[in-house]
Amino acid sequence: MFLHYVLDLRIEWWRKNRCRGDVVIVRYADDFVMGFEHRHEAEVCLETLRERFAKFGLKLNEEKTRLIEFGRFAAERRRSQRSRWTWPRMQQLVRRHLPRPRILHPYPEQRYRARLKARAV
Repeated sequence: MFLHYVLDLRIEWWRKNRCRGDVVIVRYADDFVMGFEHRHEAEVCLETLRERFAKFGLKLNEEKTRLIEFGRFAAERRRSQRSRWTWPRMQQLVRRHLPRPRILHPYPEQRYRARLKARAV
């Protein structure tokens, strides 16, 4: 009940008055997860929540509190940052491990015509 006044009402006010993007909050007992459309709004809200919690004699658990990117392409971006495979590195690996393509005829129609001529003889 106490967290309702400290967190829920504050986030409801925050959504209406301060945010331009979407804000989602999921709460279970004394834990919560918040999602923001814009990163800068998440950073400002986190700082505001720290101040708000301190005002009521509470503090956020620093081990659990963090900003992470989520959404459609977040996992791909995190993987690409971890592996650091650049385009030149990928080209080098392709040249080393994949065979060169062999093109017998430049156009499929010519290949088809070549078959027809071979059968006609």
